[in-house]
Amino acid sequence: MGSPVTKPKERIAFIGVGMVGVGEHGRGLPAFSLLLKNLSVHYEIVVYRLTPGIKSGNYEFLLRSVPAAIPRHLQYLFIIARFLLDHLQRPFRLINALSPIPAGRIAVGLKKILRIPVIVHLHAAEAVAFPEFNYGDLLHPQHMKVTQGVCQRADVITMLSESQREMVMSNLQLARPCKIICHGVNTHLFTLQQKKATLPFRVLYIGYNEPVKDPQGAIEVFRLITQKIDATLTMLGSNLSPSFFNAQLLNDNLKEKVFFSDSIPHEKMKEVYAKADLLLVTSRYESQSSVAIEAMASGVLVAGTRVGILADLPSTICITVPPKSYSLLAKKIIQLYQARNQQQQLISRARAWAEAHDHLWTAHQYEILFETITKKKIVSH
Repeated sequence: MGSPVTKPKERIAFIGVGMVGVGEHGRGLPAFSLLLKNLSVHYEIVVYRLTPGIKSGNYEFLLRSVPAAIPRHLQYLFIIARFLLDHLQRPFRLINALSPIPAGRIAVGLKKILRIPVIVHLHAAEAVAFPEFNYGDLLHPQHMKVTQGVCQRADVITMLSESQREMVMSNLQLARPCKIICHGVNTHLFTLQQKKATLPFRVLYIGYNEPVKDPQGAIEVFRLITQKIDATLTMLGSNLSPSFFNAQLLNDNLKEKVFFSDSIPHEKMKEVYAKADLLLVTSRYESQSSVAIEAMASGVLVAGTRVGILADLPSTICITVPPKSYSLLAKKIIQLYQARNQQQQLISRARAWAEAHDHLWTAHQYEILFETITKKKIVSH
C-alpha cells in the first residue's frame, strides 16, 4: 500500500509593517512573530512585509518583502502583484492586515477583487486620539476617514484588551464584529522566579521617552515611594537618559537611586525581570502592555495605570489606578510593600493568569477565529 496523501495546509496571508525583522535589534514585534510561528504548525503562513531591506531569516513561515531596488511609490504595487501571483498559484483562505493603514487598505481592496475574508488587527494607536499629548492616528482627519472605511469593510476586527475595544468602538462608531485576543507570552521563557524580601526594593520601568508612556510620572511615583521605602528604580527603554531627567532627579535627590538602560534583545528580558520586585506602569494609553504580562509570568509584582490589559484585570492580580494618579499609585505600592502575604497572592494569581493565557492559548484563539470566519459563522464579541 502507498503512503496516505497528506492534505495541504490551508493558506493564510498576513500583510503589514513591522511584524518581523524591524524595530530594536531587528526583532520586529516579538509577540506577533511568536504568533506567526505557532500558527505555522497548522497553516501555511505567508507574510507580506510592506517595507524593504529585510534579509531572509530562518522563519517557519514564508516571508515576502519589497526588494530594496523598488522605488518607494511602487512598493505597495509590488506587494499586491506578488500577492496576486501567489494566490493564483494556490489560493489564500484569509487575509490578516496588521493596522488599517496601509495594510488594511490593501487587504480590503484585495477582498473586493478576490472575495477573501479579511481580519484587521488594531494593536497600537490606529484608532485612538489624545490631543492633550499628541498621540494617536485619529488626530489626522484623513486617517480617521480611511480607518473607518477599512474597518467597516473588514469581516472581523481584533483588539488586545476590553479597555482598547471600548475606546475604539466609541471613536470609530463601528458596527462590525470584533474579537479581543491578548498576546500571551511564552511562560517557559518567562518563568516564575521566587524572590526573597530584600532591600532596596527594586522597581522596574520599561518604556520610551514619550508623553504617552509618562516616564516623568514614573519618577514622580518613585520619589513618593522613597519617602517610605528604601528603593531603586531601573528605567529601561529607548531615549531614556539621565540628562533628560537631570533636573527632576537632582531636585528630589534621586540621582543615586535611579538607573538607566537602553533597550535590549527580547530574549534577554528574562534577566531583567529576575532583578526586579515590581514593574511600574505609568502609561496614559496602552492597547495591551506586553511587558506587564511578561512581568506577571516572571513573578514580578505589577502596579500601574488602568490602561490596556491592566484595566481588564482584577485587583487580585495587579494594582491599578487612573492615569496620572501618582500619589494614589505610590500609596498603594507602599501598602503592598508592607503586606508580604498580599504580595505572594498577587504573584501566584498573576502567574496562573499568564499560564492560562499564554502564547499557545493566543494561537488557539486565532485558529478558532479563522475557522469561524471561513465557515461564515462570524459572531460578535
